[in-house]
Amino acid sequence: RADYTVFVHLLDSDGQVVSQHDGLPQDGAYPTSAWDAGEVVVDERTLLLPPDLTQGLYSLWVGLYLPASGERLPVAGGGDSVKLGSARLGD
Repeated sequence: RADYTVFVHLLDSDGQVVSQHDGLPQDGAYPTSAWDAGEVVVDERTLLLPPDLTQGLYSLWVGLYLPASGERLPVAGGGDSVKLGSARLGD
């Protein structure tokens, strides 16, 4: 079993990362190597938005990777991250 790092990325409409947070689950208190199959783990993250962030549509993505290699954990159905949702910021 490996200990993965969680990443959360806020992407703009061009797919560019405008904010991110990477870190161990629950600030290292509950590493992925201790998780059971099918277990739901709550892991809250805070993203700081840049002061010059423009109005527009943004999407939030999450995934896991091995810190030593940067290799991302594949997601069932394809890809290496999961889109949590989208939001229009501004007006």
